Amino acid sequence: MQRTEPTHIGQDADILTPDPKEFSVEELRKILAGESDRLPKVVAVSVLRRKDYPEKEKIADLERVLQNEQESPRLRHAAAVELGRLASPNAVANLRSALKISNEFVRRGVAQSLQLLGEDVKTTVAKPITPVTGEALLVLHLRSAPGVGVPFPEPKDFLAPARAALAVKFQKANPEEATRAAHEAVGAELGLHLIPESALAVRCLDRTLLYLPTQDAVRPDGPQRLLGKNGVAGVVVVRFTHEVEVWSVKYFVLTQPSGRDKELQILLVTAGGVVAFAGTAEVGGERAHFTLRTVVHPGAVAARIEGLCQDGVILFTQIRSEARRTQRLVAQVRRRESR
Repeated sequence: MQRTEPTHIGQDADILTPDPKEFSVEELRKILAGESDRLPKVVAVSVLRRKDYPEKEKIADLERVLQNEQESPRLRHAAAVELGRLASPNAVANLRSALKISNEFVRRGVAQSLQLLGEDVKTTVAKPITPVTGEALLVLHLRSAPGVGVPFPEPKDFLAPARAALAVKFQKANPEEATRAAHEAVGAELGLHLIPESALAVRCLDRTLLYLPTQDAVRPDGPQRLLGKNGVAGVVVVRFTHEVEVWSVKYFVLTQPSGRDKELQILLVTAGGVVAFAGTAEVGGERAHFTLRTVVHPGAVAARIEGLCQDGVILFTQIRSEARRTQRLVAQVRRRESR
C-alpha cells in the first residue's frame, strides 16, 4: 500500500446551496421523511428554512426534525441552527423547550442558537447526559460473558458492493485533529482509552470519517487479548461540512470471540444501536487480517473494508463502496413506553 503523508482535516467548501425555488415544501418534507433522496437531509433542512411559506408551518417542520430521536444528532443539530436563524419569538420558544433534549450534541446546537439570539442558557445546558442506545449497548457488551454480546448477522444480511464499486481514499489522520475528535466525540464516562496518534482518516462521499482505535486494539498482543473477551477496538467519528463543527460518534467498533479457533467477530454499531457493518478477523500470533461488510439496514451503502493489524499498527488495505445507498432510508416512529 502506498504511503501518503497525513493532511489536516478541517472545514472544506463542499457545501450544497441549492436554490429553494427548485424544491417544493412537500418535496422537502419527503426528503426529511426518507421518501426521497434528491438532497442530503441536512441540506434539505437549510433549504426548507429559506422557503417562503407560513412561519407556523415552517417552525413545525423544523421542530419535528429537532425532536425526532430516530434521526441523526447532526441533522437535529442543523434543525436547531435553522430555527435560530428564523429569530422569531415562536422559534425562540421552541428552542427553549428543546433544551430538555437528552442528546448533548443536539442540545448544544439548541443552546448555541439561543446564545446567538442573546438568550441566557448557561444554567439549562448543564443538564446531565442520558446515554444513547449505542452507548448503553456498548456497556452491556463489555459486561457480558465472552462471546455473549451483540448478535452477529446471518449470511443473508450482508450486502456486497459491485465489481465496479468505487475505491475509497484513506490515510493516516492528522494527530492534532484526531486528538480534538477524541476529546469532542467520546465522554470520559465511557472509559475508552483512545489513541489519536494511531487514527486513520477515510474520505467517504461528502464527509470525512476518523477511526480512533483503543489502547487494547493497538497493543502488540491486542488481537490475541481480544480473542478471550468482549472488547472495544475503537470508535468511528464524523464531522460533516454543513453547519456542524463538532466531531460525534458514528460507530462503536465492538469485538467478541466467534467461538471458532483464532477468529474474532467485529461489529460496527451506530449510536442508535444498529449494526451497520460486521465481519471477522483471522488472528495469528500478533497479526490479524480483517474484513468487514455492510449489513442490511435503512440507508445502507454496500461496502467492503479490508485491513491488517500487526505489531500494534492498524492499517486499511482496501476499501470499496457503492456511490449510492442500496437500502432506502425510512422514517421510524418511536413508540412511547408505558410507565
